[in-house]
Amino acid sequence: MTYFLERGLEPRLSNLQFSLAAVRKPLPSWNDSAASEAIVQFVRRVTNPGSPLFVPPDERIAVFDSDGTLWCEQPASALAFFVMHRLREQSTDHLVLDPELVAAAERGDISAFQSLDLGHLSEILLQTNAGLTPEQFVAQAHRFLARSLHPRFGVPFRELTYRPMLELLAFLQAKDFRPFIVTGGGVEFVRAASEQLYGVPTERVAGATVDYSFERLGGKILVIRTRTLLGEPGEGEARERGCASSAAKADADQDEGNRAAQPR
Repeated sequence: MTYFLERGLEPRLSNLQFSLAAVRKPLPSWNDSAASEAIVQFVRRVTNPGSPLFVPPDERIAVFDSDGTLWCEQPASALAFFVMHRLREQSTDHLVLDPELVAAAERGDISAFQSLDLGHLSEILLQTNAGLTPEQFVAQAHRFLARSLHPRFGVPFRELTYRPMLELLAFLQAKDFRPFIVTGGGVEFVRAASEQLYGVPTERVAGATVDYSFERLGGKILVIRTRTLLGEPGEGEARERGCASSAAKADADQDEGNRAAQPR
């Protein structure tokens, strides 16, 4: 983020999109390469009304992966670190977990979590956060992202976004694209960070989501996280279904916008 900090710009998407007009290159930190040029030329073609490839603004969407694309996933994903963090800060007596994983979490040994697939990580996440309200879970995620330091880079996890991808998101949003994020696991965890880090609203983050129940506590009816996952975490076909969900959501948003624009 040095480029933006030196110019007094907050390295967040909401301000990045306004800074693009002040720089010569649409993607200032990208190398001059065939890849960056192809992106810029594609966007120019589909946003030029005189182009045969023109796409109307209300039909422009861009779908991004999360781990390894928008932020760092080495030596393990932020979700894996968050799962370890949650195991360390609470009693695990009521959880059905591998004792070796619990011991590794207490030691801060991320290597034990690196080999876990998204299904396993999601299952632990469900168990460790069951009974929380959505607001409580988001608060836990925000606290982790703001205060926990990455073991290699020594900065909070929320600072591990990739500057070139922030620039690409800003460039696309400036051209009236609606960005979506499709994640293979922990969609609520990504949603907790998506708006703050990338300027992507929570409803545009797709993936397997947790099921909720309604419970009366202290005279109030609360929405509570359960241990059930709706959909399936993972890569491959699961990710493709997430992309299809994003496209369906984009179509629904467009239909809703068209209805709202109709005279009554």
